Amino acid sequence: MKRNKLIVLSFALVLFVSSVSGLLFAQEAPAKDAPDFTLTDLDGNTISLSELEGEVVFLNFWATWCTPCKKEMPYFNEAFETYKDKGVNIIGISIDRSEKIVKKFLAKKEVLYPVAMGSQKFLRNYEIARVIPVTVIIDKKGKLRYKLIGEMEKEEIERYIQELINEG
Repeated sequence: MKRNKLIVLSFALVLFVSSVSGLLFAQEAPAKDAPDFTLTDLDGNTISLSELEGEVVFLNFWATWCTPCKKEMPYFNEAFETYKDKGVNIIGISIDRSEKIVKKFLAKKEVLYPVAMGSQKFLRNYEIARVIPVTVIIDKKGKLRYKLIGEMEKEEIERYIQELINEG
């Protein structure tokens, strides 16, 4: 029993440290269909995974209080600007409790890609705990390919984009 508690506590500590320190844990997701969704971004536009079929989709889960999340935003901005017309979509999913707080944050921090609020059901469907940032990458066929826990660097984002846009 003590061993199980120790394992659970150790895993929780690793996840916590990764969210604070910016370490990145890459987990190749099993090739299963990504749960479909329809979201309304903070500008009132509807975003549906089924309408993005044939494109690579990055779902970046973040919060206004998350330092590593804020650090990676410029990299996602750059990738969005570079690839938005080349079959890559980046969608920010805020796990903050208040849309008002997120809008206030975004008024001060330039984010070029769409941002939506993540409901509890949406977070459960994508198996997102309260450890952030997390980026889920969906391939052109709508399959979950990667779940990345921790802050992403510019080069990592570029590498995943290149891998998936060059697939048949």
